[in-house]
Amino acid sequence: MLIIRYLLGAFLPLHLIATRLPSLWKGPDFQADFSLVTFTLQKMGAMFIPYYITLGVSGLYHMTYGLLQSSDRLIDTKIARKSTE
Repeated sequence: MLIIRYLLGAFLPLHLIATRLPSLWKGPDFQADFSLVTFTLQKMGAMFIPYYITLGVSGLYHMTYGLLQSSDRLIDTKIARKSTE
């Protein structure tokens, strides 16, 4: 789990730069949509394919872990608790 935190910590600044910098260069009228994702995959796929895979897997893990933890706390299930039996 610690490696996931380090990966997210490393990719967060890169993600912010990749998503916010184009609008700073082009101005406030610049529309950031999925065409930017297409552009990055077409022009710099070797760099962005591992980035998008890591981002997706990290997000999926974060969502799953959060749902299990919240179900334990909100509706008192025992899904995420370790069993010692």
